[in-house]
Amino acid sequence: RLRRPEADGFIASYATLLDPKAIGLPILAYAQVTLENHHPESVRQFDELIARRPEVLECHSMSGTNDYLLRIVAGSIEAYEHFLSTHVLQTKAVRSVNTSFVLRTKKLTTRLPLDAGGSAAVRARASS
Repeated sequence: RLRRPEADGFIASYATLLDPKAIGLPILAYAQVTLENHHPESVRQFDELIARRPEVLECHSMSGTNDYLLRIVAGSIEAYEHFLSTHVLQTKAVRSVNTSFVLRTKKLTTRLPLDAGGSAAVRARASS
């Protein structure tokens, strides 16, 4: 049943989703990051930082006033502050970071809405 969707490129990967709180990572933060500039060396420095830090679950290049949005997990507020001060803010490319902490998650899903928007393309590709 999964070979065709895999071959057609619909399935990007498989994963087991762990409960962050159950494994000692109860803190979820979203950090808006602004770089000093967009020179290739600055972007490379930032990209290398993000790639090697396991606390950073997602990094998105954004439109608007900030350059990046990060989703970060931590064991405590103190652990997050340590990560921020010893890794992110020590990177010369980073100008500023504005962090918001999740108080309560109202919805969390990894399921894509197949019956919305681009579903016609999905159906057409799947039926061919």
